[in-house]
Amino acid sequence: IMCLLVFTASDASSKIYEVGPKKKYKKISSVPLDDLNPGDIVEIFYRKEPYRERIVLRRSGTRQNPIIIRGVGHKGKLPIIDGKFARQEQKENWPNSGRFLIKIGDKTPGSYLRIENLVIRNANNKNTTIESRGKRLYAGNAAGIFLRYGQHVLISNCRIYSCGNGILTYHGPEVTNLTIRKCTIYANGDHQNRDSFLEHNVYLEGEQSTIEFCRFDAPYANGQNIKDRGKK
Repeated sequence: IMCLLVFTASDASSKIYEVGPKKKYKKISSVPLDDLNPGDIVEIFYRKEPYRERIVLRRSGTRQNPIIIRGVGHKGKLPIIDGKFARQEQKENWPNSGRFLIKIGDKTPGSYLRIENLVIRNANNKNTTIESRGKRLYAGNAAGIFLRYGQHVLISNCRIYSCGNGILTYHGPEVTNLTIRKCTIYANGDHQNRDSFLEHNVYLEGEQSTIEFCRFDAPYANGQNIKDRGKK
């Protein structure tokens, strides 16, 4: 089932948070992510050094005023969120340690969200993440983006590679109406076991998911480009 998402301009009360060199926020996690409101925009500016951070998005926008996490490129280069030695500073209500670079939903949903114009890479089980208890390897099924709980999420113009799963979702009805648009997704899979068929470039279990205008290349291990166990 195809779904049409229509987003309008943010209202006058929305805020823009700028992250990057010479910006107020040097790290993504310095933005008050747990206080975002409908229409708020987080702009992540390109820098040579990747952002080595893991973030949780558990606030919701509205149909008219989604919350937007947006990369701002420079000379054709998109900002990179890299899982290698990435640090997680937010505490989770539903722990999924070592399973994501960006997690959407965590006891409270992340609905009416847009994630766009980012490179997301290296959340795989050969790499280490840094948590409050110290370093640990990612899980084999870690995801670049893990949609745990949320509706009407749009992921667009992102390049996602070298993770366990590129994009992973929980099942419906906690996850509905995900759209993946104009993304390039490849080389995701179990990096410790290339015979594994359990991880995929995209692994969907939610309801009414749409993939359109995307480009896929081979997974890293023995998984699929798209595995969809959800309802249409």
